[in-house]
Amino acid sequence: MKFEWDSTQYLHFEKERNQALFDLVMQIKQKCKMCNVSNILDIGCGPANSTKILAKHFKNAQVLGIDNSPNMLTQASKNMKSKRIHLKLLCADTQLHTLCEQFDIIIANASIHWIQNQNKLFDSVFALLRKSGIFAVQIPLDSSSLFHQTLQNFVASTKWKKFFPTKTRMFFSLDSLTYFDILMSYTHNIQMWETTYFHNLVNIESILAWYKGSGLRPYLENLSQKDRITFENEFLDILRQTYRVQQNGNVVLRIPRLFFIAIL
Repeated sequence: MKFEWDSTQYLHFEKERNQALFDLVMQIKQKCKMCNVSNILDIGCGPANSTKILAKHFKNAQVLGIDNSPNMLTQASKNMKSKRIHLKLLCADTQLHTLCEQFDIIIANASIHWIQNQNKLFDSVFALLRKSGIFAVQIPLDSSSLFHQTLQNFVASTKWKKFFPTKTRMFFSLDSLTYFDILMSYTHNIQMWETTYFHNLVNIESILAWYKGSGLRPYLENLSQKDRITFENEFLDILRQTYRVQQNGNVVLRIPRLFFIAIL
């Protein structure tokens, strides 16, 4: 199922979303201290928040951001001042092999879990890596996320399951040990870890707003405008029952994430 991204909604939490990317970039820089990084590919660059961070930290590199969303790339092109950043409309799950150049670093920041054929993706990625190149990935772990567990129960309820007769969920991430086995077929130089981020949000409504910019989109686009409003209101009531309000009135959104770095 093809659905449209909303870059404005996504960027409401730009600072919080960028934290995992900063952590991944710091690990990459430790791994390539002696490397002259000249060419970076950013898979699923979205509104280019990740692409700009990569250009800032690797000052001699040309950075290519690819995404299959015209909306995201339109936003990305706004205020794009660096001549070292290039953007391209490209579908990573079907067109990655069409890229001709090779890269020192290929990064996928919260993007490859939207791609169904993970084995084909990895073949394409490693074919584009130079010798000693780095493939770096960060993926939200929806399988152990309180939000996604709550969402799955909600859409399976009697009222809503008729709107989602097939598996609407768009996340195709694998478990960490499966990723490890796949990576080992390309290289033995692998680093893998998990981190849970505790995001301090002002209220329960902010949790809904966060995921309207990402994980809720496939569900909401299956609904009419009237049903979408009802869906959001009823799910918000469930979230109020699920998440604890802190003493200061804020809410903590916990997001577990998987990271790995593979060096060819």
